[in-house]
Amino acid sequence: MNIDVQKMMFKSRDEAYAAFSSKLIPGRDDLLGVRIPILRKLAKMIIDEDEWNEYLDTWEPHHLEDYLLRAFVISYVKVDVDERLSLFKDFIPLIDNWSVCDSFSNTWKPKENEKEKLWEFILPYLESDDEFRMRYAATIMAFHFVDEQHVNDIIRSLDTHHNDGYYYKMGAAWTLSVCFAKFPDITYDYMRNENRLDDETFNMLIGKIRDSYRVTDDMKSKVKLLKR
Repeated sequence: MNIDVQKMMFKSRDEAYAAFSSKLIPGRDDLLGVRIPILRKLAKMIIDEDEWNEYLDTWEPHHLEDYLLRAFVISYVKVDVDERLSLFKDFIPLIDNWSVCDSFSNTWKPKENEKEKLWEFILPYLESDDEFRMRYAATIMAFHFVDEQHVNDIIRSLDTHHNDGYYYKMGAAWTLSVCFAKFPDITYDYMRNENRLDDETFNMLIGKIRDSYRVTDDMKSKVKLLKR
């Protein structure tokens, strides 16, 4: 490759930012401290130089940023939806923290004619019983599918798929809070009637709703009364 990825990342490292970020990602002490906008720019450079295939073929992760960079490359590269989802399938098992998961989920913006393939692609990950694969599916729902067509399917899917992992619970709660912000009546009815969320996830959902700037004070007061 003409682009020396490791050299460019080390050149852009920020040790103070690495120290701050590592506190937010438990169990990871391999951060360089390269900020997300710089990694996004580097990913686009790799693609513009037509070196993305070689980059993926020779990819060896040493730092958290290597995972983020790969996530951005496979999200930005111009390929058809089937090839992209194949690249995603190879990458998803490598996700082991919320930072990579959420940055990855939020990067590719599917076209309308690609969204149903993405929807079908993510559903099996809810069956995986893996904390971060399940969080990936939940966050994809939040970023791309909270609309009239999918809101009831999202609620039903997250209501029936559970995992003891904190980061899945928080991801599911956040996604349902986005549903509440956009479809308050539907989501409130779900919350106040019989549902199968565990108490921790349910109370996380209430907290997310009450933190939202998109929810009225009246609705925040109503959901507070539902706390378990």
